[in-house]
Amino acid sequence: MNKLDSILHNVNVLLNDKKLNKSAFAEELGMNRGTLHNITTGKSPLTVEFLLKISEHFKIPMSKLLNEDPATATVDQIFDTMKQIVKQNMR
Repeated sequence: MNKLDSILHNVNVLLNDKKLNKSAFAEELGMNRGTLHNITTGKSPLTVEFLLKISEHFKIPMSKLLNEDPATATVDQIFDTMKQIVKQNMR
């Protein structure tokens, strides 16, 4: 599983942990259910903005969403992962 697939996996695990269906999850994030579905299934690109919404709304450290150890993650590690996300979206 590559890094971006792993991040999407974390988002889907969060959805299951919160016991929310995609409609309720999308509503909590203030977005369209179809858009959420497309992002979580990899049909639409994962964005930093989407991850920030999740991090802020559910008060989850960005490092956790990005599979970085919150205790040891550096800003550079988090920034590098975000750059990967942006590069993927430029393809």
